[in-house]
Amino acid sequence: MKKIMRIAIDVRPAIQNAAGIGRYTRNLLKALSSMDKVNSYTLLSEPFSSLPMPLGANFHYHQLYKKGISWHMQAMREIVKENVDLYFSPSSLLVPSFASSPTAVMIHDLSALKFPHFHQRKTRVMERLLMKRALQRSKLLLTPAESTREELISGFGLEPDKVVVIPHGVESSFHPRPVNEWSGFSSDLVKEHSEVSMLKRGDYFLFVGTLEPRKNLTALLRGFHEYRSKGGKKKLVIVGKKGWFFAPIFRLYHALKLQDDVLFLHHISSEHLCGFYAFAFAFLYPSYYEGFGLPLLEAMASGCPVVSSNTSSMPEVVGAAGLLVDPLSSDELCSAMFKLEGSPALYERFRKEVVLRASTFTWEKTAEKTLEAFRKVVGN
Repeated sequence: MKKIMRIAIDVRPAIQNAAGIGRYTRNLLKALSSMDKVNSYTLLSEPFSSLPMPLGANFHYHQLYKKGISWHMQAMREIVKENVDLYFSPSSLLVPSFASSPTAVMIHDLSALKFPHFHQRKTRVMERLLMKRALQRSKLLLTPAESTREELISGFGLEPDKVVVIPHGVESSFHPRPVNEWSGFSSDLVKEHSEVSMLKRGDYFLFVGTLEPRKNLTALLRGFHEYRSKGGKKKLVIVGKKGWFFAPIFRLYHALKLQDDVLFLHHISSEHLCGFYAFAFAFLYPSYYEGFGLPLLEAMASGCPVVSSNTSSMPEVVGAAGLLVDPLSSDELCSAMFKLEGSPALYERFRKEVVLRASTFTWEKTAEKTLEAFRKVVGN
């Protein structure tokens, strides 16, 4: 008979972060709750906060009445008091760095160490101070891509068995949509964003992500400007909130006089986001570096052909189902746009292949592999 595991999880990202790590944490919790009715989970959060979804009876919500560094100190005391078998952090390195209890941590990427100029000083300092210690002290390291696993092993001299690759999944709300849904989708969206009236179904390229240096939006704008200069007719929609050091993006946007052809949307609902993916002509993602690239997977699941960078984890997500380009080359990005436009057979092939490829990534698989990894650690 298998031992009933007592697992504590830092669920703050599921409450505080709308995208990225927050989406990963929420979907992992939902999938674990659906498939695991046996093991006991203690969900640690900050005061006066709650998860946006119900979970099973074996998931016990516990608010710690501290914030900041004090929260982590209290969390370490709590997991000792509760005698948990394993503490899992979806992102933070603090508890894994100092806890006396067994810990596991998800390392989404090493961006702050590999590309420090893309990050704020606080992030750079914290990762330099804590990363090595957290990696050495944790019993288990999870990462969503083989590329990050290789970076961890080679860069920190870790035992290969300690680092487990568990890809992210994609939500079922991201799926292809019939042509006749466009009218209702666009009419509904115009009520909140009047500028969307300039768009037509399948007549725009799409980018989704935080407006920050790592996402390489300046190259995207230059590549799109070249595309328009050479006769391209489609628009570009950029969906994402303003992040760190976003000003150069808008300076270039104005310098290239793209106001009539590029639409920025900073806040849209999850349902509208699903529609934007499904009705786009193609998804453009020239990011310099990704630990996984969840927007790529969402676009693919929606039946939207993708053009992605050929670096880090992105080729692992796209496989042979899309076009890969050098993120340093605006020319390659422009050429990829025209290649999709000028090759109907290739375009239709990608529309089918991206859906098939995306179907192999599910949150159920993510939860199953995570639970299996937890059990190996607890069993040992």
